[in-house]
Amino acid sequence: METSKECAALKALGHPECLLILKILAEREACVSELVNLTGKRQPYVSQLLMTLRNANLVCAEQRGQNICYHP
Repeated sequence: METSKECAALKALGHPECLLILKILAEREACVSELVNLTGKRQPYVSQLLMTLRNANLVCAEQRGQNICYHP
């Protein structure tokens, strides 16, 4: 039986933009504004994708001043 985290991870991995963010974060950590620039997507959408990835335990977030930086 799959746990809710496993289901969340599978859902996230099936989303092309989530995969793009994971690819970027595999190369380096980035904050939301950097991910917005790199993906060409709007900030609310990128933030929603990051929340999906966080809920699936695929990325971690660290507060750095006023920014939140993400890494795998």
